[in-house]
Formats: sequence, structure tokens, C-alpha cells
Amino acid sequence: PRWFGEGTKCPMYYRLEKGVINVQESPDLYCGVEELERIFLNEALEDVEYDADAATTKATTTFHEEQNDHEHNNGNDKNEVEQTIDNIIEEGDFSRVGTKIIHFVRNPYSMALSNYYYHAQIPTPEPWVNKHDPCHLQYDNSNTTLKDLLFPTLSTETTKVILTPQNFDDISQLCSSLYQTIPSLKDAKFKGHLQQLDPIDGLKLSTAHMMIRGGGVLLMPGGDILRMANNIVK
Repeated sequence: PRWFGEGTKCPMYYRLEKGVINVQESPDLYCGVEELERIFLNEALEDVEYDADAATTKATTTFHEEQNDHEHNNGNDKNEVEQTIDNIIEEGDFSRVGTKIIHFVRNPYSMALSNYYYHAQIPTPEPWVNKHDPCHLQYDNSNTTLKDLLFPTLSTETTKVILTPQNFDDISQLCSSLYQTIPSLKDAKFKGHLQQLDPIDGLKLSTAHMMIRGGGVLLMPGGDILRMANNIVK
């Protein structure tokens, strides 16, 4: 979860295989759709070499031809479609045709409320809030920020703009205006703010954290809402 290759900007070590259930928690799909297609559908299995372009063309064309025949014949040749896919893979074509992907998402409003109430508990159920800076933008050991990774996907690659870079900056400024700006919380970390701020401000801070905060190699929480939106678009 929350790991992605520096080169591809997609999850590392993620291969779909026939007959195998893969579970990817909190994926980060920052790469382009072409790279996603390559990783999910065309990437060769370990220790197997094949022509990915030829495999993709053959498998995709065959699948769609059979799928169209299936639709025109009211489903009478469903078994033939499934058998064709099996044959493609058994013959050495590992394009993952027919693979099912189930993508779970949450309502962002209930997600934000749940996040605030859960982490503001006394005692807090997760120790990372004790030393956490909710407004830190850079990923650990990197100058990359979540803003660098989310755009232009959220602003130009959709039929309706979800968020603009300026919106992101505004949320970042809101976060900074609430964090360590009150004398009694000057040296406090995320936990102190969640438990001592006015509930409305506490909710604003925790939600800002879930939208702009960069991650890291230790699976540092943050940015969950906008990362989820990015994955939905991809």
C-alpha cells in the first residue's frame, strides 16, 4: 500500500495472474493509463518472456471478436468465449484477458468524519498521530509532493474538474493556518490538535490532512481522499 515506482509512478510488484486473487490496499496509481494497462494486462509473468505488443493485439482482438459474437447470439456461445481466453493464456499469451478488478471506494464525506472522530479519541488508537505533521507536503526522502502527482489528472483529464492546483494550495494554506498557530498548541503535534481544537477546526485540519499530506516509505498516512479520487479517474 502507498508504494509506487519512482520511474513508472505505479504500484511495484503488481501482476495479475489467472486464478490468483490479488489484494492491493490503498494503491497509488499516479502513472498514465497506458502504463496501467501494461502493468495490469500485458506485463509478462516472472521468468516468462514474450512479445507484449503482439500478445496484447492478439488477445484483445480475439476477446472482443468473441465477445461481439456472444452478444449477437444472445449468450449461446459464452463457453466458447471463456474457452478462447483459456486457450490464449495456455498457449503462452499472458495478457490477462478476462481478469476481473473490483475497486472499493468510500463516500468522502463519511470518510472525513470517521477519520476525525476515530483519531481524536482519548487515548488515540493509532500512535502515528503523536509525532505527525498533518500539513507536511513532501514525500519522505523526496521533494515530490502529492500536488505533483495528482495533476493534471484531477483538473484536466476528466469531463468535470474535480480540483484545481489553486484549490490544493488553498487547502494547504488552511491546514497551515490551523496547525501550531495557537499558543497552547505551539509545540503540539497532530494528536494534540485533534483533541484540543474546537471540533469544527479539528475536522477542518484532519480533512485537510486527508487531502494534501504527502506519504513516505513508512506508509505515512495522508492524502487519502484525493488519492482515492485520482484512482477513480484512472
